[in-house]
Amino acid sequence: MKLFISVLTLLFLFGCSPQEETPVANEEVVEVTEEINEEINEEINEVKKDADVSFRLGILNGNTYVNESLNITVTLPKDFEVVSTEQMEELMEASLAEIDENDSLENYELFYEYMAFDYENYNNIIILAETAQPIVLNESIYLNSMIQNIKNSPDETSTVEIDENIYQRDFGGNTFHCFDMSSTISDFTLVQTVCVLKYDSKIFNITTTAQTKESLEDILSSIENLN
Repeated sequence: MKLFISVLTLLFLFGCSPQEETPVANEEVVEVTEEINEEINEEINEVKKDADVSFRLGILNGNTYVNESLNITVTLPKDFEVVSTEQMEELMEASLAEIDENDSLENYELFYEYMAFDYENYNNIIILAETAQPIVLNESIYLNSMIQNIKNSPDETSTVEIDENIYQRDFGGNTFHCFDMSSTISDFTLVQTVCVLKYDSKIFNITTTAQTKESLEDILSSIENLN
């Protein structure tokens, strides 16, 4: 805003200067111009600085997922089947269509980054990034909102138990906020851990599902530091 005011002031001075009178001294013009250029350069540097730390999506290479921004890599055992990029894109389109029908989120973006399933044992890991306006303030607000949405949308076919104790966990040197839950259908139970990290305007989400907590920890232990 200061930059625009400075430019308008300069144009106003030149526009109001009588043509027959001597223009503003060159030294003064140079000084004002240098001040404006300095403000422009400061704003450009701020934009560059923001770009340097902006969120970059991860890369899927075969069975391995790498995200340099978050300093993590995931390589799962061969009994896990990795969902292809094309399949994830189809799922994204379906998810976004459902969100458009049921929500009024502005500028919502969703990126499925990594999905892998051990179909025989019902184990899986899903990594995604999402953003919406207004921007989520922090991880705890995001998770509490998620917990309330689950509680307010009961599934008649299953019993869901949520541990609302939000705790912290380190992945790639980043502090993720997590909570645990379980879903039971008849005598069959699945446990789940949801961990999120706010990165710039995005929420990075790692969700893992398994039959036992031990299997869940095995999956989470596959998330390693890149460096």
